[in-house]
Amino acid sequence: MYILEMWVPFGALCPRHLKSFFWGKWEQSTGNLCQHAYRVVVPWRGVMRVSRWVIGASTLIVAVALTTSALCAAQSLDQVLDSLDLPGGLAVHLGCGNGENTLLLARGDAWTVQGLDTDPESIAEARSRIVQVGSYGRVSVKQLTGDRLPYVDNLVRLLVVEDACGISEGEMLRVTAPLGVVLIKTAEGWTKRVKAWPEAMDDWPQHFYDAANNAVSHDRLVGPPRRFQWIAEPEWMRSHMTMPSITDMVSAEGRIYTIEDRAPAEHPALPGEFYLVARDGFNGIVLWKKRLPDWQPVNIRTKHMPVQIQRRLVAVGDRLYCTPGYDAPISLFDAKTGELIKVFQGTERTREFVYHKGILLVVNGDQTDTESIRSGDALGESAFPPRVYGPILIPKERPKSTISAIDCETGRTLWTLRGKQTAGYQGGSLGAVDSRVVYSTDKQLVCVELESGSELWRAEAPVTLVDRIGIAGSGVALVLSPQAAYLADSSEVRAFAMDDGRLLWRGKAILNHHKPADLFLADGVVWSAYSEGHDPLSGEIVRTIEQQMTGPMGHDRCYRNRITERFYINTKTGGSDFVDFKTGLEFPNPWIRSTCGIGHMPANGLLYCGPPACSCSNWVMLNAMNAVAPDPQVRRSGDVPQVDVRVRLERGQADSRFTETEPAPSDWPTYRHDAARSGRTAARGPADLTPQWEASVSTRPSAPVVVGGRLYVADVDAHAVCAFDIRSGSPLWRFTTGGRVDSPPTYDGGRLLFGSHDGWVYCVDAVDGRLIWRFKALPDRDICAYEQVESAWPVCGSILVLDDIAYFAAGRNSFLDGGVFVFGVEAQSGKLVYQRRMYGPYDENGFPVITSQLSNGNGIDGLKADILSTDGELLYMRHQAFKRDLTPLAPDAPRPPHLIPSAGFLEAIPHHRTYWTIDTTIRYDITAGKQAAHGDILVLDGDRFIEVRGYTPARLAPFDPRVEGYQLFAGIYRRVDQSVAIKMGGKNRKLRVFSKADELWTASIPIAGKALVWAADRVYVAGTPVAFPENDLAAAYEGRLGGRIAVVSSETGEKIAEATLPAAPVWDGMAVADGRLFVSLQDGRVLCLGKAR
Repeated sequence: MYILEMWVPFGALCPRHLKSFFWGKWEQSTGNLCQHAYRVVVPWRGVMRVSRWVIGASTLIVAVALTTSALCAAQSLDQVLDSLDLPGGLAVHLGCGNGENTLLLARGDAWTVQGLDTDPESIAEARSRIVQVGSYGRVSVKQLTGDRLPYVDNLVRLLVVEDACGISEGEMLRVTAPLGVVLIKTAEGWTKRVKAWPEAMDDWPQHFYDAANNAVSHDRLVGPPRRFQWIAEPEWMRSHMTMPSITDMVSAEGRIYTIEDRAPAEHPALPGEFYLVARDGFNGIVLWKKRLPDWQPVNIRTKHMPVQIQRRLVAVGDRLYCTPGYDAPISLFDAKTGELIKVFQGTERTREFVYHKGILLVVNGDQTDTESIRSGDALGESAFPPRVYGPILIPKERPKSTISAIDCETGRTLWTLRGKQTAGYQGGSLGAVDSRVVYSTDKQLVCVELESGSELWRAEAPVTLVDRIGIAGSGVALVLSPQAAYLADSSEVRAFAMDDGRLLWRGKAILNHHKPADLFLADGVVWSAYSEGHDPLSGEIVRTIEQQMTGPMGHDRCYRNRITERFYINTKTGGSDFVDFKTGLEFPNPWIRSTCGIGHMPANGLLYCGPPACSCSNWVMLNAMNAVAPDPQVRRSGDVPQVDVRVRLERGQADSRFTETEPAPSDWPTYRHDAARSGRTAARGPADLTPQWEASVSTRPSAPVVVGGRLYVADVDAHAVCAFDIRSGSPLWRFTTGGRVDSPPTYDGGRLLFGSHDGWVYCVDAVDGRLIWRFKALPDRDICAYEQVESAWPVCGSILVLDDIAYFAAGRNSFLDGGVFVFGVEAQSGKLVYQRRMYGPYDENGFPVITSQLSNGNGIDGLKADILSTDGELLYMRHQAFKRDLTPLAPDAPRPPHLIPSAGFLEAIPHHRTYWTIDTTIRYDITAGKQAAHGDILVLDGDRFIEVRGYTPARLAPFDPRVEGYQLFAGIYRRVDQSVAIKMGGKNRKLRVFSKADELWTASIPIAGKALVWAADRVYVAGTPVAFPENDLAAAYEGRLGGRIAVVSSETGEKIAEATLPAAPVWDGMAVADGRLFVSLQDGRVLCLGKAR
């Protein structure tokens, strides 16, 4: 028997409101879930979504749970899991014990699993069990402390409770995602509870939200972004020279669906590899994905993505409609599993479609945006033959379109419009409201009846599309209400009566950057021209929005914005800026923007932003796919959220005092050899690259560290640090943490120090791996990152040790989760010495600080966390400098040039707008490309440096490795202050140059360099081969052709030796020590190369 249980707080809703829908027994709750609430137990007679009526914000219904006692009683956990209708996501096992049942939750690649327990011995046993079966990482175990689960709200899809460990049911439901399941083991068996969908939370089913094209969500929980919910791949939009990497993004039932290009970002000229991807919207875990045979060819300019391609994906409940190919017919998929349900025959060559009242409204025929085809691409000679990019599109002077209505259940075509009826159809304009369908042509606005297609009226509405930057990618915006149709082009917005098409009023409209104008109907007001709110029927301006911060970006983003009833979310600063409709409060966010063309998506109480391909504020701008949440503490833009900084210093069993000597000159004791992260050693490496041994870890290894006859490497995704004997490669010990260890440990006086993405810093005995101490000062607040559970404040593996103080940063971005926290602790004891919080910064108005100190193009102050480096006096986190007591230097304060990787030391994908440099700050990419050093990766010795050069950092700078090849460049860094003339945007401009390189030598290499080491008079460069198999152009860049390594003279660049590698090397994954070369490979192996001994 199915039973519904509801807990309704006193005063929130009167029980009689529910009694009108359900009958049952009402009583006061006595359980832990809600002490002051009514509890109703009723037979369940509807679907879970009905609960939206009775569930509100956190002050309303605490939870609605579906209990299926007959289903779960007396069944094993395995049987209960088989009965669940869950496709995947994050599963948490509370009271995991020895981990045996934890492994049962790992039911395929769509699940990430974490076990929690309070008993350290059980945790150790569980970890050992999971490691032995090779599953550790995607399945992990950590210790639970306190009465609060260590997760952000709504993160967990499945919570299995074998032992509550003192956690209340209310706390369990807090972390469970809407429509997620809580399984609780009782004496009678298993009970199942399903968390209801909050009334204040909304989906985003179609590109413009609904068939009326009114891109306004009813989600009242979305707010100014201040916390990470999850982070996922793709790490980058592939380039600023080709079509954006995400073309479609919608959401329903707590899942998000995208169509995205997953071809390597390292080489933008490669053809696209498009996938239809389903993710859990609350934790970002991929549920399923399908490769598309082709899609819109990527060889068009970034800004010119046609709006029609964005309307090829619709999510309705558990149904997903998509055209799985450029000319493919519309297909219906099971949204949970990705299984094909049906194909709508006759819908081939669909260009766009919308869903309305069980009917698909479909536009077939030619692509209407011919300007995007004519404009070509920015790849220049680096482009491959056009045929490899997919369908070859021929621009037509008069594109032809048909519009059809198709019954979703039967697949029957209800009616079709063609010829003169649709001549001049304006792409992206098709919409529907109530029983009417409306679309725009170049001359008229047309309204037909939904069921029959009979024309109801046709109004004169000639379209004007003119812009100084061109109109490719642009078009009209048409928004519908039951009373009127609102049409915006490049010059004006016009309102037409829905009953007869008569013109009601005219107003101002402004195109977005290469995209249609913003046009919204929100809170009873029609918004156009960014800030003008019109009465819907008279056109009178009744409200306006004034934004104080409208920079540093010089133009609004290249997409139509998508907003909520509560917030106008636009892009005046270049980021996703929030303006409260009712209060006018302004929350500028120049540090977060979404993928070009597609824009942000507010849904599920979160803001979703794909990766951009911009260089604006690149020292603080988010990359990757992000879901971000508001912080309830933040009521005004500059409010500083409270973060409970409380030191936890735990002692291990190992002694903290050592007599072991310091590293030998031939050792490699830390990441990139030394605290300056130079990548250079005075010790000589081998000319003979004969493999001597290989070791392996269970996932991917970090770069190696070699000291005292032992090699240390992080097993990155398995949360561990491993030690091996350098004579044989034999494993010596393994230490497991609670999160990823992204880089190798630092050796210091017989100790190894390293951070983990669980937020802890560890110190262990370098000989046997026993714990000496561990340190954590920030709360237990976990998110999902790249399909694993991580702290909101992760710590990079490689710790900086300077004069017995260990320095490290915890956090990700200075604008999220309260900022980045930097600490200095005693290396021997872990005792806190220094700490500093880097939040924002915000000015006196509560707005991010605009500065031009960081680039030749305005940006904002701020930073992202990274591995620290030092010149012996100052500490550096990329461009940000600190004194030894962690006092931060102001952006304009003088500091010496130092090594700066613009995207961070550990960013493993060289993008055409990222670079490594020697400088005092991070600069806009065009300026950076004119400085002395601007390669993909570099090593240095004083003022001498050697770097791998591929793409020159710039917005539009094609590079063809087939012709030019990658280069090793050796030079001497020299500071200057000069101006150079360049041509940008068709105009002559001047850029300041602050450094020059006196060239020593340049050598062409047949390698896309990913790792570089300078050892005395030899330079080692490893990467993937420059090769483009005819039918598999991306094979080398995707690591499927193995790796290559070359040795050259550091004095002349002459080749000394080269060899193949069985797999591609990991990023920056080499070390030279004891006369041998150690290389970490992406397939999990670590190689020792050199002459046999």
